[in-house]
Parts: sequence; structure tokens; C-alpha cells
Amino acid sequence: MVLLTVFLRTVFFYFTVLVFVRLMGKREIGQLSPFDLVVSIMIAEAAVMAIDDPNRSIWMGIIPVTALAGLQIGISWLCLKYPTIQTMVNGQPTVIIEGGKINEENMRRSRFTVHELMEQLRLQNAPALADVEYAILEMSGKLSVMPTVKARNLQPSDLKLDLPQEGLPATLIVDGIINQEGLKFINRDKQWLMDQLQQNRITDPGSIFVAAVDRAGKLWIQQREDPP
Repeated sequence: MVLLTVFLRTVFFYFTVLVFVRLMGKREIGQLSPFDLVVSIMIAEAAVMAIDDPNRSIWMGIIPVTALAGLQIGISWLCLKYPTIQTMVNGQPTVIIEGGKINEENMRRSRFTVHELMEQLRLQNAPALADVEYAILEMSGKLSVMPTVKARNLQPSDLKLDLPQEGLPATLIVDGIINQEGLKFINRDKQWLMDQLQQNRITDPGSIFVAAVDRAGKLWIQQREDPP
């Protein structure tokens, strides 16, 4: 009976915490602010306490989880409305390298060592300090790097090229099934897709494994190895 209670509570709090995490907004682990991280840890602890002790009322888990999630949502809303609260809760970006020169005071204030700086630069494919114009330590702890003009990749604007605007890629057929959402995303309909397939001498979408359009709007097709 105890094992069944623990199992049921685990399933219940799994879905409960999942719902609250979705309500709190999408975040990658590396993009969690200190406030988000603290709330996430406390929610996990509150849920585990209710799961671990079958004699404890389930409300002893629901109430703190709900309160923490509500607090996070409320403060996030205040941060959107009032930049001062945003700064107080999450801090603000810190300039580590400015104009090609390391800002020692900001590094000390952020407790950011030279070894950590060099590691982050290597991860950003900018291992040479001489190639960095600006480096900013974001609120998530990730370093944003802006290379010098001489070190950055060649841009079309450098060659004075006027290139057309590109869109986003979209998957149109997966395993023989037409993806209506993908067609809607690129503002096309099924008839347009069928016309494109006929131009490629394909009459049955079921014979296609994957069909997608790239950023330039070009259709890419791979047919099934074993047609149905």
C-alpha cells in the first residue's frame, strides 16, 4: 500500500510540476536566471518531500509548489513592467571586454577569472583576446562575444551584395503524411504542394519519406526506400 501511494504521488507531482514549469515559461538550463534556478530547486524539493513521506498530507506538497510557481510568475510579470525590479531580481549584463581591453573592475565584481574568460572565449571560437572587441557576461552566465572587424566572418554587406530575404525552413511531408501546419507556416496549401510534387514526377505523397523547404524556399525531397 505504501509503495502504491508513493507511485501515485510521483505520477501526480510529475504532471503537476510539468504544468507549472510550462506556465512559468520556456527556459533552457543555461538560460536560467538565479531567481529561476532557486525557484526550480525549491519546487523540486517541495514535491520530493511530499512523495518521500506517505504519511505527509499531499497538500503539504501542493501548497508550496503552487505558491512558488505563482511567486515566480508574479515576479516575472513585475520584471516585464518595471526594469528596476528586473535588475534587482536577475541583475544585469556586465561588460568584461570593452574596446578590446579587459575591464578588471567588472571581472572582480562578477568574480569572473581570466581562466573562465579564456574558456568562454574558446567555446565561442574566439581564443585570441586580440580578436575580441566586446565581451559581455549575460545574466544567464553565458558570455556574448563580438569580434573585431578584422576577425569577424565576411558578410554580404562587405561585398555590397543585395541578397533576398530568406525565410524559415519547414517540413511539409513526414513518412508519407502531409504536414498541414508546415504548409500553413509558409503560407501555402495542399494544391501548391501537389503541383510541386508533379513537377518532380511524383503523384503519391505516400511514397515520400521527407519533403521540406529550405530558407530559400527550395523544395527538398527524399522518397521512401520501400514504397508502400
